[in-house]
Amino acid sequence: MLSNLAYCQPFIKQFKVKDQEVARDLLDSLVVIPTSRVINDITCQLEIIMERYDSVAIYPIRELLQNEVSYFDDNDDRIVPFLQHGTEPLGSEAFISNIIANLSRAYKKKVILQGQQSPPISLLRSKKCKAIILVDDMIGSGKRTSDFIEAVYHHRTIKSWVSGHKLNLHVVSFMGSEQGLKYLKYWEKKARVEISNLATCPTFYDVPNSVAMLQLCSDYANNTERMPLGFKDTAVRVVFTHSAPNNLPAIFYRNTFKYTAASISKRGVTKTWNALFPARSIPVQFRVSLESIDEQQIPTSVRFKQFLAVINDGFTNSNDMHLILNWSYSVYQEVLHLMIDMKLLTLDVSTIMITERGLKELSRWQESNYNVEFNEKNYYPT
Repeated sequence: MLSNLAYCQPFIKQFKVKDQEVARDLLDSLVVIPTSRVINDITCQLEIIMERYDSVAIYPIRELLQNEVSYFDDNDDRIVPFLQHGTEPLGSEAFISNIIANLSRAYKKKVILQGQQSPPISLLRSKKCKAIILVDDMIGSGKRTSDFIEAVYHHRTIKSWVSGHKLNLHVVSFMGSEQGLKYLKYWEKKARVEISNLATCPTFYDVPNSVAMLQLCSDYANNTERMPLGFKDTAVRVVFTHSAPNNLPAIFYRNTFKYTAASISKRGVTKTWNALFPARSIPVQFRVSLESIDEQQIPTSVRFKQFLAVINDGFTNSNDMHLILNWSYSVYQEVLHLMIDMKLLTLDVSTIMITERGLKELSRWQESNYNVEFNEKNYYPT
């Protein structure tokens, strides 16, 4: 549990003694996701989408700059759209750019790039681009994603291609909140944007002790804090090992050197607030502490058993299966195709079914007692 990590102890001590138990619960409710899992799952989903097209362009979703209306240059189709403003810290844009580069090497004729840079409109035209895929690690409030879609769609050429059914728009996210995904419904209707979200984002609203935790976050936020529960009050409880989202409660990521708790009753413990993930960065000490926790590796045979048991219980939707099993999407896809190859399962569009062979394997695994035959030909050492 995170509350037991040495790195987290100074953070806990900033709370009054009577509040430290709730603070520990708050920490233990955080979900920490390795960047490697995000990369693998997003890559897997991108490859699935790419199968449908001869040519695609992939762009990382980023914060728009002030007064930035169009992602592509309105006056010159040859100008390359840039990844991020030089003064802004790179978050998911960095590893998503690496994903795009790796996919371009594996699918040279399919993924459109201008050298090592994102492709401009002129290149999309000459390569007859069939789909634009926008990628992010998380859809929190949905505003950043919506703003970015709007900036892409703003360009008259993109708008014309989409309305003429010559170009499809996709959004791929590793994780999204219900609030954020609802926010994007507008674009599904407006520009037929297909949203591929791989997991539902957990928030502090869905934990048993949510009222006390949310109150703690509000009470201990600095008295000038405008987003005590994170951007748009999303209060997500997810941290990636590459960055922390601004949808986290502010006490997790906002350092304050002249600190005054919002609640008068919570003042007096500290005059400065040292966030666990300052400026949304993930300190090396935290990552090292996490690495000391051994993650249990699940054998493939156990995964087979879990998979068959879940389907036997009536869960057959391929799109939801990795969430039900609580597996990464990439692991789920690997196991699914392996079980199909072994004729344990069949897949019809998005419905998974157990084969006769799969049922036999499941019944064998469900047997709790095994009878060992003793006879004169067998030798059992004592």
